[in-house]
Amino acid sequence: IESCEYNPDEAVATNIDGARAVISAARAVGVPRVMAISSDKAAAPETLYGGTKFVAERLFVRANEDPKPTRFAVCRYGNVTASRGSFVPILMEQRKAGVVTVTDPRCTRFWMTLGDAAAFVLDKVERMTGGELFVPKLPAYAVTDLIAAVAPGCEVKVTGTRGDEKLHEAMISLTESRRTESLADYFVVRAEYEGGQEFTYTSDRPSRQLTAEEMRAMLPRALAEAQ
Repeated sequence: IESCEYNPDEAVATNIDGARAVISAARAVGVPRVMAISSDKAAAPETLYGGTKFVAERLFVRANEDPKPTRFAVCRYGNVTASRGSFVPILMEQRKAGVVTVTDPRCTRFWMTLGDAAAFVLDKVERMTGGELFVPKLPAYAVTDLIAAVAPGCEVKVTGTRGDEKLHEAMISLTESRRTESLADYFVVRAEYEGGQEFTYTSDRPSRQLTAEEMRAMLPRALAEAQ
């Protein structure tokens, strides 16, 4: 996120111009289906990174208006648990010294492993017809509970939020919800859809909240999949 703020031209070149290049290349060689991977930062974006991902999403969704046979869709999800640079590896390193840091103890996040993410994308590639934005329904957690699961007994130091860091992950905005269909274990945000109920899908109001004990039991799988 910080890199995009300091290098806006590169952010646009990668996420927007890059999206256009992929769409053009897929059409040129007749790729039947293309699934773009987006970020929770694209929902009601507040950073340059989020803004460029938002534009990329729209490019892929609207690319289906071209009569050529290639179909495009998008999967949007948030941080992947235990992935490189995420909170879990940082906590595991910090706990060696007995002190861990958190930007704001009020933060919440969704729980999704690398295996969950891969399975979600592959399933939606099979289900897509073109123009959908798929969002998984996920359990969430408080970062204080994650610390209790990963680094119990450690001293916790609050460092303060960085830049435009969000307290809670947001996957569907209020405006998008009006175009959203709720299915068994995922949402579909459509370009054209009437009848959606107004709501926001954020990690501070989940359908399921994980406890420290649950996450402690789930961590081995998350760590193994992240290798």
